[in-house]
Amino acid sequence: MPLALCAAAAASAQPIKQDPASYPGRPIRLVVPVPPGGSSDGMARVLAQHLTERWGQQVLVDNRAGAAEVIGTDIVAKATPDGHTVALVSLRYSVNPSLLKLPYDTLKDFQPVTMTEARPHSSTAARMPESRSRTSRRGMSGCQ
Repeated sequence: MPLALCAAAAASAQPIKQDPASYPGRPIRLVVPVPPGGSSDGMARVLAQHLTERWGQQVLVDNRAGAAEVIGTDIVAKATPDGHTVALVSLRYSVNPSLLKLPYDTLKDFQPVTMTEARPHSSTAARMPESRSRTSRRGMSGCQ
């Protein structure tokens, strides 16, 4: 599942001017729209530690889970678009618009920053007893 870092886009009529050399000028809030302890949370904490060391400015992980990642993502959409509130989003970020009525526009309210990681996925099932396993697998093409 690809994870991406997104920041609130310039949603206001008056864009905030900031010297890139002075960024970040204050602590960064990294909103993770999943509960603490999951793989996205772990990635966020590693990323936050690395960026804190690199920038010399604290990057704080803020887990805001719920509503298929909409709650945390909405916090970032409504934040001041100055790059100090960012979200670590997953595949749900691109799927949610087709499934849910969202309080934000994923194309207009955010600015992609970077892809932070990509993970391969596989499908698994509970192991069947050997006698059932052989007969069940015969119907599955390519799964011998």
